[in-house]
Amino acid sequence: MPSSPPALRRWRRSRVKSSSCAAAPAAPPCTEPTLESEPRMNDAVTLPKANLMQKFAASRPGAWLLARVGHHLDRVFLRLSGERIMLSGLLVGLPVVMVDAIGAKTGRVRRIPLLCIRDQQQEGDFALIASNFGQGHNPAWYFNLKANPEVSCTLNGKVARYRAHEAEGDEYQRFWRYALATYIGFPGYKQRAGARRIPIMVLRRLGGA
Repeated sequence: MPSSPPALRRWRRSRVKSSSCAAAPAAPPCTEPTLESEPRMNDAVTLPKANLMQKFAASRPGAWLLARVGHHLDRVFLRLSGERIMLSGLLVGLPVVMVDAIGAKTGRVRRIPLLCIRDQQQEGDFALIASNFGQGHNPAWYFNLKANPEVSCTLNGKVARYRAHEAEGDEYQRFWRYALATYIGFPGYKQRAGARRIPIMVLRRLGGA
């Protein structure tokens, strides 16, 4: 049989190709992933580490350890970093403030690092939760602030003067909600504290400080 002319062969190939394409289902459009849909690099490294450290700090062994050695290590890191970094904040990933308050009994300046709960209604102000890691008694710094409410605080390397007062009523409930949203350990501390009501001290920045 004589072979088909070249033009006819090309026409037949084009018909086969077009019919195959017509029968195939349309492919979904290809979309490039956006930055918002991709996981951030820091999410895989920082957040799980911070969550694990928070869980450890909230546990009984972690609370026992931090209550006894945490503030000593914080002072060392604060001094070495030029008043900018505290070990507790670095490991747990929470805002920590260094509070310089006058002792209720000694009259001497006492320095202690504490987790601060930022006031979402008043920028620059914050609260301190006297949870004492869930122990049955209030921490010493709580009595210091009650006796001498004017304190000096170092936060993010900046020093300012504040006046402290104890939260009550709606203000207490508001800061307790902030606290629960900040740190996973507070519900456990409250349970372990038993009948002790955990005080909340609100620190308002003094004008011109």
